[in-house]
Amino acid sequence: MLAQRHVEAMGKEVLANLKSVVILDRNTGSVEVLNHWTNPRTQRATAISNARLKGLIEELFPIKIAGDPVQYSANRIKDGWAVKIVNNQGVVKFPTKPVEFDDKAKATVVIELKSKSDIFYEWCTGEPLGDRQKRLTLDPG
Repeated sequence: MLAQRHVEAMGKEVLANLKSVVILDRNTGSVEVLNHWTNPRTQRATAISNARLKGLIEELFPIKIAGDPVQYSANRIKDGWAVKIVNNQGVVKFPTKPVEFDDKAKATVVIELKSKSDIFYEWCTGEPLGDRQKRLTLDPG
């Protein structure tokens, strides 16, 4: 992705050779120029708006996660994607005591593969998870 200041630094001659300035498709060279955006909640300038980031996630992320709010990340590996899902609810941290967990604060999510050729399996055990969609209940932490 290029911010407007990057576009100006590169100059119009360089950009004229591009088909449009986020590289979404390496085959076409499609590029998008992002305008300045300030997060209304934090009042801080960001490289990409929340709406555009959400759109990119929906378009490019290999899976769809729906349900209770969870934290997730994905890393590209040799033969696919490693996806980590964490339920941060029910975790209380103290500066001078061990972490406490509320066992009732479970999160339920549904993970769906977007690609028909992908296969689900559990990272630690290697067990196949079956269908294109998997419902998970996550303990806190």
